[in-house]
Amino acid sequence: MPRNSTIEVKVHRRVLWVGGEAYPVQNIARAYTMALRPRRGLALAQFLRAVVLWTLLAAAAMVGSDYVDLGVDRRLIVAALCVVVLISAVQYLVRVLRRTYYALVIETAGTPRTALVSSDHGEVARIVHEVMKAIGDPNAYFSQTITTNNHYGDKITQLGSQNIGKVAR
Repeated sequence: MPRNSTIEVKVHRRVLWVGGEAYPVQNIARAYTMALRPRRGLALAQFLRAVVLWTLLAAAAMVGSDYVDLGVDRRLIVAALCVVVLISAVQYLVRVLRRTYYALVIETAGTPRTALVSSDHGEVARIVHEVMKAIGDPNAYFSQTITTNNHYGDKITQLGSQNIGKVAR
């Protein structure tokens, strides 16, 4: 699916439609918005760890080049260090500059399902409000087209080593 897509979210005849997925309104126990924030602290820790690791490896290579003549100049080792630190810095910037996204989470009698993800908190919060309003109003109707960053269906967590995936019954 494309990274950004437009889907229709509507409540019609006691059914919540999120794109092609249907959720009977009477089976919805709870709907809420969940913020998906980038883990900037973790990204910084990983970047610093990578810089320390690359620096230690470069220092070990320089010390090793003093004892064993591999034909590698110290300038080449420093240049390689600069390249890998630059690559790590770019990866760090990509992680830090990510936006915060908001997920519409629908809870039924089973497991919670992330129905859609958008960067607009107001849109997702309004959809939650309309869904909860529809639970108490059998004649409720709501329709909204939303640009979503991702559209999710079932969330499947597999544990162990003998997994066969999702089985429809």
